[in-house]
Amino acid sequence: NMGHMSLRFLPQLLLSRLPLDKPAFQVAVLAGLLLDAVLLALLYGKQFDLASAHMLSYLSALAAGSFLLFPALRRKPFQLLALILLILLLRGGIIGVFVLLLQWPIVVAALLTALTSALLFWAGYGLFISPAAASDDSGNQTVAFVVSVVIYALLLRLAYLGLPELFFEEAYYWNYSRHLDTGYLDHPPLVAWLIALFTWFAGSDEFGVRLGSLFCWGLAAVYTFLLARDVSSSPLVSLWSLTLLAVLPVFFFTGFIMTPDALLIACWSATVFYLHRALVHDQGFAWLGAGVFIGLGMLAKYTMALLPLTVILYVLYDRDARKWLFRYEPYLAAAIALLLFSPVIAWNLEHDWASFSYQSVERARGSFHFDLPKQLGSILLLLTPTIAVALFALPALALNTQTSSAAPGRGSNRLLLAFMLVPLAIFLLLSVGRESKYYWTAPVWISVVPLLAYLFSSSQDTSRLQSAVKRAWPPTILIFLVGYAAILHYWSLGLPAVAYRQNFHLLGWYGFAGQIEQLVDENTPPGGQRLLVVGMDRHKLASGLGYYRSRLANADRDSAASAPVAETTSSHLFGSNSLMYRFWSPYTNYIGRDMILISDKSRILEKDYVARQFDRVGEIRTITYDKNGRQAGTYYYRLGYGYRGNEKLFR
Repeated sequence: NMGHMSLRFLPQLLLSRLPLDKPAFQVAVLAGLLLDAVLLALLYGKQFDLASAHMLSYLSALAAGSFLLFPALRRKPFQLLALILLILLLRGGIIGVFVLLLQWPIVVAALLTALTSALLFWAGYGLFISPAAASDDSGNQTVAFVVSVVIYALLLRLAYLGLPELFFEEAYYWNYSRHLDTGYLDHPPLVAWLIALFTWFAGSDEFGVRLGSLFCWGLAAVYTFLLARDVSSSPLVSLWSLTLLAVLPVFFFTGFIMTPDALLIACWSATVFYLHRALVHDQGFAWLGAGVFIGLGMLAKYTMALLPLTVILYVLYDRDARKWLFRYEPYLAAAIALLLFSPVIAWNLEHDWASFSYQSVERARGSFHFDLPKQLGSILLLLTPTIAVALFALPALALNTQTSSAAPGRGSNRLLLAFMLVPLAIFLLLSVGRESKYYWTAPVWISVVPLLAYLFSSSQDTSRLQSAVKRAWPPTILIFLVGYAAILHYWSLGLPAVAYRQNFHLLGWYGFAGQIEQLVDENTPPGGQRLLVVGMDRHKLASGLGYYRSRLANADRDSAASAPVAETTSSHLFGSNSLMYRFWSPYTNYIGRDMILISDKSRILEKDYVARQFDRVGEIRTITYDKNGRQAGTYYYRLGYGYRGNEKLFR
């Protein structure tokens, strides 16, 4: 039943499990909804912030209708608690959108939030906690759970996409998009192009900047679903694949935060699908699709080169695949990929191979770091411990492909495991001698998602390990969904009695950027040139201030020549490496300028080499800023007058 159950039956299933025809139920639900809306509207602004107001009103409404929940509290206490937490934390994003982004009247926002919360809560109650749900052993519960998880994870990201401030990296890539080019020092240009596209029609607020990441997640979801359908004849494997893509940390956050990894994962998933079609199903035209997405992936991140390398090794190793060495389709795919990647090659040629050198020679020159434990630990972070353990069950699963007609075939198992193991081995080898990044392995897991999905959906366990991870996976899903919701709520509205981590990315930077603007205005002489704002780190401060100064100035649709972007730069003016800022803002452009220097460490502003770059400097002072009424960070600033630009620093 569960394999063939159509999603259109879920609403019917839900309606059949709720006592909608009973007056007591109707009155209790309506009364709870109205109590929630009225309390929320009254509490907000009456010495309660938005987070405290909506939580108190919702919990009060639940308490008022608690007689409906007592049976469930005895029958499924942990499931009920999880449901309450999931709805409570999701609705923080809902009320945040209505009040903070759309700026609707609190009465309207409270009523819509209460209505949405009631619908979601009773939907979850009917599907998973009601007496009918407890007695259903037809397989409907599995389908309902899988679909509900995907829907909830998507709603969570949609609700919060525009609420938290940008991360440093997102602000940096937004600055990319204000300096559009065919290449950049540290990354190819696709992330800049995509941000420029989505901010063009959706605006340059946080929602517009991040919308591309959600689009990339959707593209990855489509291709992963199609790959799972190719790998297994069971529809449930396709649904479980979407669940993995919705819940695993590596995919959840790359589908929320706009970085090149979001684009890389989308292109990687599409390429794996087409290569599976070509190498397992012998479809020559699929090579063309692979060529397109390899080229696009190379425009996103150079890591994409590991996938065609894996293909070459696989074709040389596999006897059946060697025939493609004598067919034209792979070579046409390579030509397509090279053509798409050619703008980056041209940019590097024009800039003395700066990007290629930065990502290869300069990294190879780095000091020795034994980062293998860190890289292995990052796998637990990216996949959850449950899935990390489940990886060890895949070899046994591959050796028992005849246990079910829906099991992945031998060719699928071998190819998809190769797409994981070869890049993973390269990353682990690199981490033995060089500093590694925790997100390096992000794309390699996409290929084994269908195999993991079959592991969870199979009714025949091939090992005790498979049985154990199947039991652990549903509670893992709930724990991580609650965790994601709590994190997003904390970043956006805060959590009652929980302080903000100081200087955490750009949280509270609307206020911080406002204070910087005030300092610039106060210290600019009448009729004189405005102070240049300089972030004294690699690129983070300049990126964040460039973005939020632009937001405050309503310059979100202007070009790079708009004042906040053009008048914010970085520490390369003092001889440090600030990545693309040395291309965008040559130090010779600012000789004689007055500046305000910003740092998170006062000792940097105390350095003699900083003072020597000016005719005179002011005292070091402190700026603190808040978010939701709580202190969010502290920075230091110093005024410098008459920038000299000593040439010795730049040799």
